[in-house]
Amino acid sequence: MRIPPTKSKLKKLIFNFFYRFYRIYRGRWIYIQKREYEKIALKYFKDTKRILDIGCGAGEFINLDPKRIEGLDRNKENIKACQQKGFRVVEGDATNLPFEDNSFDGIYSGHLIEHLMPEDSYKFLKEIDRVLKKNGIFVITAPLFHKGFHDDLTHTQPYPPKAIFHYLRIFPLEKNTHYTKEMIDCLYQVLYTKYRRRPFFKDIEKGNFWFLAPLLLMISNILEKIKITWPKKTGYLIVMKKIK
Repeated sequence: MRIPPTKSKLKKLIFNFFYRFYRIYRGRWIYIQKREYEKIALKYFKDTKRILDIGCGAGEFINLDPKRIEGLDRNKENIKACQQKGFRVVEGDATNLPFEDNSFDGIYSGHLIEHLMPEDSYKFLKEIDRVLKKNGIFVITAPLFHKGFHDDLTHTQPYPPKAIFHYLRIFPLEKNTHYTKEMIDCLYQVLYTKYRRRPFFKDIEKGNFWFLAPLLLMISNILEKIKITWPKKTGYLIVMKKIK
């Protein structure tokens, strides 16, 4: 967090005063929703023996249980960083997983699908179904469209839960009437869904009240922790069980 160019000494003093407290808060008590999602996923993976983290990055999720969780990533630097920590990680593509059919009891995918083009997202879901065992657990987190979605140039488009529910079939009698891609030959049950919502103060440091940003960010984070946010949905976590 940086101080924008300004001639106001008072605003600088206010910013620096609250920033001291913000640094302490960030280091000790800050609420990070990604960590909450990872704990929820681990709860549903409690009875699984072998879990795959697709797009594992630097191995934050693997670190929660490295004996059961292994990772896949295509970024060589991420793979090297994970292997230096002793994690089991291989290089590979989410649309062509280098594993045998029915290899895993659980699969976790955190904020990956939004980086894929529609054709690749379909292949990704097919690969999930191929390597996941019957009665296995699939956990996915992803953003929905929001104001800052395309600030990340690697984002292609959001994929709403309805699309995932359709292609992984949570309704056995649903027909593929107006979709260009065929439904995958499978059947899943939704065990849990949780939506992320927009926090009260976002990008406040870019506005006229930037000098209050450290204070407002702390307030916003505390409110988010106790589930007080704007109603707008900005992302989701879905837990699904493979039935067929």
